[in-house]
This record gives sequence, structure tokens and C-alpha cells, in this order.
Amino acid sequence: MAVTELAVLRLKPGVSVADDAELRTQLRFAKDTMEAYSRHPFYFLQDEDDSEVLYIVGGWESAEFHKDSFVPSPENAEQIRRLQDKLNRVETMYHVEIAPPAISDASPIVSIGRYYIYKDKLAEFRQAIDNSIQRIKQVAYPYKVSGGYSIDNPSCTKYNEFVLFSGWNDLKNQHGHLPGFDREDRYKTLLSNFTINNATPIRL
Repeated sequence: MAVTELAVLRLKPGVSVADDAELRTQLRFAKDTMEAYSRHPFYFLQDEDDSEVLYIVGGWESAEFHKDSFVPSPENAEQIRRLQDKLNRVETMYHVEIAPPAISDASPIVSIGRYYIYKDKLAEFRQAIDNSIQRIKQVAYPYKVSGGYSIDNPSCTKYNEFVLFSGWNDLKNQHGHLPGFDREDRYKTLLSNFTINNATPIRL
């Protein structure tokens, strides 16, 4: 089953996507490398609140293909070598049950919501999030909205994290519509925690 990779990278202090032409060149190389290997689109995004944080969102035919074939490959080693002077660390990387592409770089802003679900509330959460996604799609149109459960996040157990990607024209349109920030109280009893990060697609 095709899955979506979500990776969070941190640049070294002082490294700037806007001002560093070499960094943009190497990000373009990484994008081309992963797209050629996976045959799925890849996107780089920059966090709105912390410019040192970058997100990679892209597709693989399976999590196993990514980890067992691409990760140990010479192609991956080369892209890591090219970026090693720019990157501080990979903060996390895992896969989500979303058929790629999960996002579109046509969206001016992409929100990345990560919702951590109480184990005994999974059934209730599924019903609630399905209803929320239908409503969000109406508000966010024409931008893409997709969501799915993480399958190998090292910080939580399988299916206890839900990842929601949503595209927005601006943050004013987003306000009050995402789970956790809406006016309904139902999620308070379903979630142990949640984070929502807003990011801008990097044009490479």
C-alpha cells in the first residue's frame, strides 16, 4: 500500500532557505532524487514560526520499500552528503496511511496537524475526524485536505497518532476549523495531546 512520508528536519543555525542558493540547489537535488526513486511527488515546506524547521512530505509504494530499499541506497547517501553542511539533524521521520500525494504545493499555506489519541477512544475519534474532514474540505476548497494514521512513528504506538494535512489561502481562513481549535468540546476527551504547525511550500 502506498504511504506518505512525513519528515521534520532542522537546519543549522544561520542557514536560511531564502538567502542560501546552495541550500536550495541541494534541496532540489534531494527532491529530484526521491521522486525518481519513488515515482511519487515530494514537497519541501518551511515552518511559519521557526524558519530552521523544514518538512518533507512525499510518497512511497510502502514504508518497507522506503526503509529497506531507498534509505540504504547510494542515491540516499549522496543526497545526505550534499546536505550535511546545512542540516543540524532529522528530528523525526515516519509514514502515514495516506495515498500520495498528501498535499499540493498550490496551497499558499499547509497546516500539519498531529493528534495523539487515547487508546480506548479510537472508535469515537474515527467518527469525529471523518465528520471534521468533510467540513474542513468545504472551507479549505480548492486546496487539498488529507488525513491518516501514522504506522511507524517511534514516539507512539501504531494508530494512536492521526496526521491531518490541509491547504489554506491564509491563516484567517483556517482559524477555528481544525480539530482542537474548533468550538466543539468533543476532542478534549479523545486526545492526550495535539500539535498544529503551519508551513509554506518551498518553490524549488
